[in-house]
Amino acid sequence: MKTYFYLLIVLMFTCIACDDDSSLPTIKPLDEGTWTDPDTQEEYGWVRIGNQQWMTSNLKAGTPYYAIEYDLDKWEIYSTDISETEEGTEEERLDYKKFGNLYEWDRACEVCAALKDGWRLPSDEDWQELERALGMSIDESASEGWRGDGVADLMCQGKEGSGLNLLIAGNASLTPFMARLAVQFVYEKGFYWSSTQDSNGKVYYRKLDCNLSTVFRTSIDPLTVPMMRVRCVRDVQ
Repeated sequence: MKTYFYLLIVLMFTCIACDDDSSLPTIKPLDEGTWTDPDTQEEYGWVRIGNQQWMTSNLKAGTPYYAIEYDLDKWEIYSTDISETEEGTEEERLDYKKFGNLYEWDRACEVCAALKDGWRLPSDEDWQELERALGMSIDESASEGWRGDGVADLMCQGKEGSGLNLLIAGNASLTPFMARLAVQFVYEKGFYWSSTQDSNGKVYYRKLDCNLSTVFRTSIDPLTVPMMRVRCVRDVQ
């Protein structure tokens, strides 16, 4: 599958989310450690925030996104001018190494269900619990749209703060007009799945924007934004 990257070149001073802010509360993990996936030998850091343990990097489990043979009929893509490679391009391999895998929602559910030691694709409630632990109100956490001033900054902090290190890592779309997989919004926006569907079958997700300190919550048809990153969670062990 040919993959095209759309990188917005953003000067660091133009992005205010994920920057140091002396006005933010100091939130440190209650505990931290590492976990090694016994199936892949990939090591993930984790931090404890409240009663949850969150990975500190994005999931890489499953086949890399650039090596998958996608169901093109599902996306109404009928071109035969599509190449696939298990190795991927250098750009794809670097993206995968730094930002983790990209998943269609159903594949994210499948891959996370196979993880060991209690790790899972976070539910919408898991995300809300994290947001409340970082200072968002109960009413805000249950609302849709952009909410929780400062919470995105706390999610993005590394060892100097919460340790969550949530990445502004973009998403990927299959484009029917050009028959290609486009990785987009890297360094501009971050998109993360939840496991929860609403009453209409749409899936809740989270979005971060490098220019905002709030976190976006809504539900979406998973075919609208085919691939997002995954950040796993488990209950305190």
